Parts: sequence; structure tokens; C-alpha cells
Amino acid sequence: ARLGIDVLHSTHHTLPLAGVRCRRAVTIHDVTFLRLPQRYPLARRMYMQTLTRLSAGVADAVIVPSNVVRDDVRRLLHVPAEKIVTVYEAAGAQYRPMEREAAHAIARANGIEPPYVLSVGSLEPGKNRTRLFRAMRQLRDEGIDHRLAVVGQRAWGYEGEVALIDELGMADRIVLAGYVKANDLPALYAGAEAFAFPSLYEGFGLPVLEAMACGTPVLTSRVSATAEVAGDAALLVDPQSVDEIGDRLRQLLVDRDLRAEYARRGIERAAQFSWGRAADETRAVYHRAVSGGSPS
Repeated sequence: ARLGIDVLHSTHHTLPLAGVRCRRAVTIHDVTFLRLPQRYPLARRMYMQTLTRLSAGVADAVIVPSNVVRDDVRRLLHVPAEKIVTVYEAAGAQYRPMEREAAHAIARANGIEPPYVLSVGSLEPGKNRTRLFRAMRQLRDEGIDHRLAVVGQRAWGYEGEVALIDELGMADRIVLAGYVKANDLPALYAGAEAFAFPSLYEGFGLPVLEAMACGTPVLTSRVSATAEVAGDAALLVDPQSVDEIGDRLRQLLVDRDLRAEYARRGIERAAQFSWGRAADETRAVYHRAVSGGSPS
């Protein structure tokens, strides 16, 4: 190749479609634009559908973060199975348990008063916060008065979720913390009584591992990749069921022993994922691409 490039790896869905004289790899993090198209404005959705499909077609290797995405890419983008390689992500080393009092001090500095349930991710419909908000309202009616802290920037379609907070009379119990400093995030995980992530679809669900690494018990969806990532180390729920989300959260919040058990399981589960291993597996994809072998 003129630039001396052996492998060009695009880490987010799209590749140059022409004029590249080297092997090509692309990472497809999820196919939300096909599975939950309502999460995107029309122009963005059409852009992602077209460019991701074309990029997967010209790539010599397609890297995905979970077997759920592997199956979606094969089925929905019609990519041959032998081109697809699963490389799991991991929580960074900064995500680890910390002393509760110190964690709570950082939470308070971010406007979050303990005790609280944490939810991390952009404020948009696919994260399924409307059902989580309703579940928290049910718990409050039962006398379980924890706050819910939502960390993440507002994204397309967030307005209905913000309006629901007032409709439910939960403005004093649901804290939209917005963007927080990266250095503060481990403490917010570690200071939470539980982490709630009942997303409708995820290609991986990195916040699940981050919470586990911090020793925080996790509730997440039994659909999409979150169940694959969590294994038996989280309470899994039907994300469409407000009652089930509420019931499982209640179990975690009222049972100290259950929280301790899932905190232990979570730390062990998170330790099974490694960025070092991800780097080794990605490098192996490059070597196989250059040698002309099958990526998988």
C-alpha cells in the first residue's frame, strides 16, 4: 500500500469504501439502528444503516463486542459468520470498590444524596428509563424512598422522560445529574445501593461491568447483550415489565445479604473481562487478515 498500511481498522461502524489498498477491519458495536430504529432521527438512522451495511460488506474482518451482536450482524447485515469475531470489552482499572463514606462525599458533590440507586447512560428512550421511573414510584409508594440518580447527557427523544418525572411526582427523588467528571464516576457506582440498567437493547452494556467492578449489585435486562455480559452475577428482568423491575429492585434494596451476594458475584464476574485480552484478540484479527486467513 502506498502509505505502508497493512490493516486499516475503523473502530466505529464505517470504513472507506474505495481507494484503500490494504486489509480492512471494522468494529460494529451494535445494530440499534435496525433493532430499535425509533432511537434515531430518520437521517441518522438511514446514514447508519447504509454505511454500516456497506462497510461490513467490504471489510475483511468484522469485530463485535458480544455474541448477541455477532448474531445480529450475521442475520440482519448478512455478513458471513467466518468474517465476524467477538472481542469482549472490560471495565477500566479505575472501577473498583471504595470506602462508602468517601464515595458518598463525591456523590453529594454531584448533587446526589444517599441512599440512591444509580443508572448510567444517555437520557433517551432506548435506555428504558420511563419504566425504571415508574418502578421507583411504586417503591416509594411502598415506603422505599431511595433516590434514583441518572448520570448521562440528554440525547434525542429525552423530553418525554423528563416530563414523566414531574407527572409521577418524583422531581424530589429522581436526580438528573447529567454529565459528571470521569474521575467521579467510580465513586458514584461504589456509593450506590444498587445499579439499575434495564435497557431495551445493548451491544455490550459496559456500565454493567463498571458497576460490578465497583462492588455494586446490578439489575439489568435479560434481553440483548446485558444478560450475556452479566452471567449469573446480576438480577435479570424483563425490561418491558415495570412490576418485575420494581420487584427485583425491592429485593436488592431491602435485603442486605442479597446485596452482598451480588456485589461479590459482580466483582468476580468483572474480573473475567480484560482490556489486555481484548488487545491480544484484536491483534490476532490483524495478523489473520494480513495472512489471508479467516478472522475467526
